[in-house]
Amino acid sequence: MMRRPAAFGLASLAILTACGGKTDTEALTAACTERGEKPEICGCIVTAMSSKLPPELFARTADTVGRQNREIEEYIRDLPKDDQIQFAVIVNDMDACAASEASTPPG
Repeated sequence: MMRRPAAFGLASLAILTACGGKTDTEALTAACTERGEKPEICGCIVTAMSSKLPPELFARTADTVGRQNREIEEYIRDLPKDDQIQFAVIVNDMDACAASEASTPPG
């Protein structure tokens, strides 16, 4: 009986891979860069999100923002208050990502 769940998991992974499925981190990073942000800033923001948001909220965010292409500001605004508070905790980290890039001399 233990083979069945393992086989199902492997089959699901194969289907996702075949369909070009991205990890949550990849989906969010791609959505960020597609909106014109530098890859370094996007990587920093997504790292802050993945390390500080609860895993379930990070996964929902990746699905909604990364895969369904919804704007992050609109998505956060429509979240329940408890989830909005989770994002409020990481706003400084996300701002620091952009600020560190802005303070880096060009070139």
